[in-house]
Amino acid sequence: MSPGRTLVAVLIKDVIDIFFNPDWVTFSSFFIDTMTFLFDPLVGGFVNASVTVNYSLNESTYLHAELDKNYLYDAEMILVKDWVYSNLGRPNFFD
Repeated sequence: MSPGRTLVAVLIKDVIDIFFNPDWVTFSSFFIDTMTFLFDPLVGGFVNASVTVNYSLNESTYLHAELDKNYLYDAEMILVKDWVYSNLGRPNFFD
């Protein structure tokens, strides 16, 4: 991200573009930016909470399998990001 391109600046630019140039490109840009900045961190928080709860329920199982919470979180987030970005039209996100 270049200097001066903050979260607020990007969202304000998207809203201004929707009012002055309403077309599919501006609507999709607004949707993708909103999802990336607001929805993705929420999903990451829910995934982290799920991993923490499931890890604490079977901690000895994960320890014997030599899996820690960070590895489980990373694996789950790769799955979620792959699903989200392939639905946005980028099926080769991790290739």
